[in-house]
Amino acid sequence: MADTAKVWTIREVLNWTGGYLQRAQIEQPRLEAELLLGKALGRTRVELYMDLDRPLEATELSAYRSLIRHRADRIPTAYLLGEKEFMSLAFKVNRSVLIPRPETEVLVEWAIRHLEEFAPEREERPLLVADVGTGSGNIAVTLAKRFANVQVTAIDLSPDALEVARQNAALHGVERRIEFLEGDLLGSVRDKRQGFDLIAANLPYIAAGDLPHLPREVLYEPIAALDGGKDGLALYRKLVPQVVELLAPRGVLLLELGSGQARAAGRLFSPESWEPVRVIPDYAGHDRVLIARRKSPPRRVLRPVMRAGRPGPDPVRT
Repeated sequence: MADTAKVWTIREVLNWTGGYLQRAQIEQPRLEAELLLGKALGRTRVELYMDLDRPLEATELSAYRSLIRHRADRIPTAYLLGEKEFMSLAFKVNRSVLIPRPETEVLVEWAIRHLEEFAPEREERPLLVADVGTGSGNIAVTLAKRFANVQVTAIDLSPDALEVARQNAALHGVERRIEFLEGDLLGSVRDKRQGFDLIAANLPYIAAGDLPHLPREVLYEPIAALDGGKDGLALYRKLVPQVVELLAPRGVLLLELGSGQARAAGRLFSPESWEPVRVIPDYAGHDRVLIARRKSPPRRVLRPVMRAGRPGPDPVRT
C-alpha cells in the first residue's frame, strides 16, 4: 500500500495485505487481514465480502495501515481488536490482561461438568466458585453465564485486570453474581468459613528461564501473568495449602498447567487431604488441566455409652 494516490478497493487491499502478512510470517495472514480491516471500517467479515468492490477513503486506509504495521511488529491481533472470543463469548482485552486461549476452554469444560454434578445437591444455596487469577474474567464470566445459581469470587492481584473483568461481567450481564477481590491468591477471601464447591486457577506457569524464548507476540502480554518462578509452579505451591482450608468436602480444584508439569504438580496433593488427581490433555494432546477432589472428612464412629445402673449384656450368657 505504498501508493497513497491509488484508490484501493476492499478486495485489493485484502489481497495485498494477505501477501504482506504472509511475508512477515504471520499465521493465518488472510484471516488477520480481514479481521483488522473489519476493525478499521467497523464492519464484520461478512459485510466486507458483501462489498468487496467498495473503494476505501483515505482516512480508512490510514487507520488500516496503522493496524497492519502494528501487527507486523508482532502486537497480538486481540490487543489491536480490543477483544478475543472464548467459549463463543466475546471478551474485552487490553495489555493489562492475558489473552484468553483455547487451552483454557478445556478447564472451563471440566468445570462445567463438575458444577452440573453438584447442582442437584445445592438446591438450597448457590454453587460457590472461586476464580483465582481471573485476568479478563473469562473463566468467571463464562461459568456465571452458564449457571444461573452460581456465585463467583473472582480474584486478581492487578487492579487493572480486575477492571477489565468487571467490564466483561457487565457486558454479559452477570456482574451481580460475581464478587471481585484484589489480592494475593485466596488470602483475600474474607469469609474463611465458606466452602467453595469449585476453585479454578489459571496462574502464571511458565518457568522464568523460558520467558526470554517466548514468541514476540506473547512478550507483549503482562509478564506478571506469565512468570511462574523457577519451574513454573511457584504460585501453585502457595495456592494448594490455601485451597485445603477453603474448599468444601468433595469440592474440586482445577489448575491449568504447562506441558510437562503434571507429575511435579501432582506431588503437591497429599493423600490425606486429596483423592488421586486426574490430568486432562488439551486439544493438541498435551497435559493441560489437573483436577483434584478434596476428600470428605472421615465419619465419626459413635460407640455405645453404658449408663450407670443399667449393665450391658453378659458376654458369657447366650
